[in-house]
Amino acid sequence: MTRKVVGMLPLVEQKARSMADDKESKGLTVDIQKQVETIRKTLGDLKAILDQLNTARSVAARIINNTDLTLTASFQEHESGDFWPPPPQVIAPRSGGVFGSQSRSGALFTGAVGTVHYEGDGLTAFFDWNNPWAGENSSVTAIHSSTGRYREWTVAGAGNEKAQFEYTVFQIPEEGSWRSCRDCQTLYFDGVADKGSCPARLMERIITGPGGGLKRGPGGGKPIPGSLGHRAEGFEYFLSHSATVGPPPNNNQTAPWCRCTKCFALFYDGSPQKGACPGGGGHSGDRLGYLVPYRNHSQLALRQQDSWRICDACYGLFFEHGPILGRCSSRGDEGHEFDPASHNYALNYR
Repeated sequence: MTRKVVGMLPLVEQKARSMADDKESKGLTVDIQKQVETIRKTLGDLKAILDQLNTARSVAARIINNTDLTLTASFQEHESGDFWPPPPQVIAPRSGGVFGSQSRSGALFTGAVGTVHYEGDGLTAFFDWNNPWAGENSSVTAIHSSTGRYREWTVAGAGNEKAQFEYTVFQIPEEGSWRSCRDCQTLYFDGVADKGSCPARLMERIITGPGGGLKRGPGGGKPIPGSLGHRAEGFEYFLSHSATVGPPPNNNQTAPWCRCTKCFALFYDGSPQKGACPGGGGHSGDRLGYLVPYRNHSQLALRQQDSWRICDACYGLFFEHGPILGRCSSRGDEGHEFDPASHNYALNYR
């Protein structure tokens, strides 16, 4: 059967193939596909649904919930046609459900066209299908997520009668070990022994040679600016990055965030200027673009914290709590500065 594929999966597969040297990206894509296949096998084939469909236009559909959320149906309707049988009211985490849709018996020149919506913590998913009287079948999955943890793909089967559709929502991998520095209040990566450079812990250090003595040559033995590393406090935060999951699904995320290779802080890399780094000069980003969700007139999900802001001076992401705004590499003890009208970022934590 010829299938039309719409959604995220081709983008993820294409990205993995084009990054042959990126084993992490390819491995994560394969893991997601294996998880989806396991859920699909538990649902079996669609024969029980297909046997009940008996009108000129009909659809048998699977919904695969490859997330840790319980999805509850919140809305369903047909533009033309009826359910037979209806979608499940609840789809448990890491499981799926099936339903049928068909044109009304005796109706002329109408198709099976409808939608069903599901909600979970911080997620709303819209599953649409269209098996028209004339023209190509189509299906759309749209998701709105306050946490940015989820993606989707859709498969729309061909044929007038008993066309098979599949909708998948999956949870993307995230990188942990992101912490708030108790001294400068910026978000930094804490997953390695080196803790980067903190602008609140400035010191003078001496360039030394291999034996510990003063290094000879230009600048040898002279104090140069430097700092001690960040010190963690509070939650462990989790970020996803664009190298493994494709572009964000909606407009409540910004992607050009990078980890600075010198100070280990997360900084905004979406402009030619690179802010100010406590390691000297501007920030220097690694190859990954991290996705950072922001508040978009929606409630916070469980285990999500807002009041994270981008500093207009150093370009780091810092936690705005109270009158003390940490220490900025550009402004020093004056602390970070931000535009109150700018995005209010919300980070996922465990």
